[in-house]
Amino acid sequence: MPEVHGGQLVVKALEEEGISYIFTLSGGHIDKIYDACIDSKIKVIDVRHEQAAAFMAMGWSIASDQLGVCLVTAGPGLANAVTGVMDAQCSHIPMLVIGGRSPRKENDLGALQDVDQMAIMRTVAKSTFLVNDVERIPEYIGVAFRHALSDRPGPVYLEIPVDILKERVDLDTIKFPRPNRAEYKPAGDPKAIDAAAKLLQEAKKPLIIGGGGVRWGNAGEALTKLVEKTNIPFILFNEGRGMVPDTHPMSLWDGGLMGLTFAAAQADVILVLGLRMTWLASYGAIYPNAKIIRVDISGDEVGKNVPHEVGIVGDVGMVTAAIAERIGKCDHSAWAKEAIDTGVAMMAEENKLKDSDASPIHPVRAVSDVYKTFGNKATYSVDGGDVSYFGAVHLKAGGPGQMLSNVGNLMGCLGSGIPLNLAGKLARPDRQAVVVTGDGSFGLNGMEIETSIRHNIPIIIVILNDQAWGMVKHGQELQYNRVVGTDLGPVRYDLMAQGLGAHAEYVTEAKEIIPALKRAQDSKKTAVVNIITDPTVTSPITYIFVAALNV
Repeated sequence: MPEVHGGQLVVKALEEEGISYIFTLSGGHIDKIYDACIDSKIKVIDVRHEQAAAFMAMGWSIASDQLGVCLVTAGPGLANAVTGVMDAQCSHIPMLVIGGRSPRKENDLGALQDVDQMAIMRTVAKSTFLVNDVERIPEYIGVAFRHALSDRPGPVYLEIPVDILKERVDLDTIKFPRPNRAEYKPAGDPKAIDAAAKLLQEAKKPLIIGGGGVRWGNAGEALTKLVEKTNIPFILFNEGRGMVPDTHPMSLWDGGLMGLTFAAAQADVILVLGLRMTWLASYGAIYPNAKIIRVDISGDEVGKNVPHEVGIVGDVGMVTAAIAERIGKCDHSAWAKEAIDTGVAMMAEENKLKDSDASPIHPVRAVSDVYKTFGNKATYSVDGGDVSYFGAVHLKAGGPGQMLSNVGNLMGCLGSGIPLNLAGKLARPDRQAVVVTGDGSFGLNGMEIETSIRHNIPIIIVILNDQAWGMVKHGQELQYNRVVGTDLGPVRYDLMAQGLGAHAEYVTEAKEIIPALKRAQDSKKTAVVNIITDPTVTSPITYIFVAALNV
């Protein structure tokens, strides 16, 4: 009978779950898992910093139909991944984090990297589990998958001591549970669904706003049916973007966030699908006149911060499908046209900047040229402060998982753009992957350029280089009329990238942007386009950011 060690059981259990990739950085406490991967179809994507491994796992969960798996060693390895895990928890993005641990018999003796990792992870993960029996490894991995994907999704941490990974066991005695997750999801109360359909049907100016719950409820088809049956204008944020394309005729994205502000203020009924009412929505204050229909998989979220007319606890996809089925004949196209046209008019001055030849380059021109070059078929990630606004508004998601962004995210975590879109490229190798990032945020995970080259994951990284931590610098200027600790200087990130083996471009004039982007695309390898942008430009979201911190 074949004997296997614990690391082999981990890999076998992940194979049973259909996992294709492990995102990781090596370490002695997890060597047995690495060794087992050599004989597996699961590919090891090893990165240069564990934070990137966590963000890649997150990006894989968003862009693919699989759970992202992050594997990190004990102590500092796990600590480095905490930022990404915290981001996933705050955004309710499912992923599995497997962490190594010192041998059990050396607990509390001062073993290498012997710290209370479980205590740390309980504060940032949805669930945490410690494996103390090698034979139960497959069981625990099944449980971790169930917790990550059930109800409101989130990151799950599974800790396995190194002695458990090294322990050998007869494979024939091990039971591998088939994926044991709920096959049926809560469909919502029928009476509440009828009430929601009636409110939307009778509304004069209804609006639909959706978030990550639209993605995790796989609600794209149902929402498309509802929108096209009623001509209700809509806008989607976070992981929900692209579930119905941003380019759909009823989408408010052409009017940007200013258009949304108008539509939300005018709306008399708003259907909120899987979206949290956080500081970015002024805790619901931007919906002053509307009756709210709140749909969420979590009962804790329904009613939070915003009183609702109808609250429905259920799977966003199933509830949306039921509303679409039950709503009677209505046509809100006139209101939709008013909302969209007004938003576009409010964006008119900003949109003029798409053709600006100013030097230094205006960020709107830079992002607009990115979209002109790659269109809505590309997978975009947006990373930064002011850059996050310009990217969110002037790039469009043509499908699910094609906008990987910290915009609308509770954490607003910088440094995520490159690793998120490395995973995006793995998930959709036939699509161009484009990262639009600020220079500050680029510096946090810029070494993953080397990862992309080593693993042949070609992406294009466009740096809008305003030579500063722009959002924070502008916030200092607005509040104190002086700055400290926020200037970075004219760094040649393109030369750094070239030294790592990437194609590199340096752009100082607007007319050079599209040719540089096309050369980057034609290179067929990872490329960095370093665009020097106007350091005086302040995005509208910076004013929201400053106001949020001055309560």
